Amino acid sequence: MPNSEGDNPVHKLVNLILLDSIKKAARRIVIDTDASGEYAISVESGGVLRKMMTPPLSVREAIRDRLLEMAEAPLPRPGEASVGRIHISLRASQTDAFFDLALLPGSGHRLVLLCRGDTPPSGPPRLDMFAEKPLPSA
Repeated sequence: MPNSEGDNPVHKLVNLILLDSIKKAARRIVIDTDASGEYAISVESGGVLRKMMTPPLSVREAIRDRLLEMAEAPLPRPGEASVGRIHISLRASQTDAFFDLALLPGSGHRLVLLCRGDTPPSGPPRLDMFAEKPLPSA
């Protein structure tokens, strides 16, 4: 068992996902089971949604719980949504990054993060901000 947050493999994976998305100037991160039934993390950049990785299904809930914890968003009851905001301070570049997060109702495992860049969004995140528009997949 890891003895500190820095040793936790799920925390490291979530940090990697967020930092890689910042580097790629992603607009959106979608974490869900894809059409083939595989648990997938996809990133939208340049108007195209590309699969970033397919972590084991066994870590799905741990990833969800870590992101909800970072966004200070509650775990919703079945059929309900939860929204929150993640603020990351990037020490190396002395900038901040913001992500609005929604755990969408339905399967209970579809997470969508909107990458807001380094400008804090005005007002709290709202569920209507996460309305999906079809995008080509790579």
